[in-house]
Amino acid sequence: SLPLGDSVMFSGAMSLSGRYEGTGTAMNRSWAMCETWINSAGGIPFQGQRHPVQVLIRDDTSDAGRVATIISEAVNDSRVSAVIAPYSSGLTAVSVPLMEGSSKPLMAAGAAREGLYGNGSVYGTLPGAGSYLRNALKVLASAGAQRVVVVMEAGNVFSEAACSLSVFPVHKHLGESVLPGMTIVGTLFVGLFPDDAEQAAELMKVVEVLEDLQPSLLTGCLLYRMCTMLLSLLKEHRVNVPNVLLTTCVATPSFHRDMVQGQELAPGLYALGTTPWDERVEGGSAQGNAVGGDCGSSCYTPYGFYSEYENLYGEAP
Repeated sequence: SLPLGDSVMFSGAMSLSGRYEGTGTAMNRSWAMCETWINSAGGIPFQGQRHPVQVLIRDDTSDAGRVATIISEAVNDSRVSAVIAPYSSGLTAVSVPLMEGSSKPLMAAGAAREGLYGNGSVYGTLPGAGSYLRNALKVLASAGAQRVVVVMEAGNVFSEAACSLSVFPVHKHLGESVLPGMTIVGTLFVGLFPDDAEQAAELMKVVEVLEDLQPSLLTGCLLYRMCTMLLSLLKEHRVNVPNVLLTTCVATPSFHRDMVQGQELAPGLYALGTTPWDERVEGGSAQGNAVGGDCGSSCYTPYGFYSEYENLYGEAP
């Protein structure tokens, strides 16, 4: 049933400042576009009538305590029909227990940790983080990669989930087999620093360990900024790891450009899992029969979203 009034209110938390400000802002804008899109079509059909949507998002400042306050208030607000979870698996994990006993759904658009979805009221569309590395690891195992070093961000729930036992056993104890023929020889946890010089110093510790252990594969999950810095340091210090397989905490189509300065991909450097609006994804660009659409269109493709977002905010999502 609908709460008080005729409108359907989605309310929750998003990081409009603090550590996750960049992605939080993009998600906040996307929810605003969603509101416009639904209302331009006349609202949500329910019991023979259409009801307009109202989206109310509050800044959680990337803080777990602030998230708990905002989500609790949304759960207890009789005007709210559905609760919007914040960006990141870590902050969404704070939200999930607060939904217990509530009939309202928690819409988790920015969390990929599998364990968050055991509760029937939590909904999301991202694939589970534990599956991100699985197929590529199988390929590398069959190609003879044997000595494995796993690297992840210390204290980052998503990073650890991507290297977890939940779907594929990457994050295991030293000496245990990952796949037939693969053995973990090192597990490294990297701290996050806002200053580039401090971050580089932290990542140099990884470079030194890799130089000592000489693995045939470096795999794991780091923030995008950490990934690009680590790969640059490996190149700068001529530390040769035959295979490097990293998944990032934030997807970005600029990875190729950042790593090869706008040139063609260097031999052996690939980016798997491109963003859905990438021109190389079938139906993802304005080419061919892809209509695109916009906030006022019933056909709203990923490329349409990308174009509309860029037109509205002057930058890519």
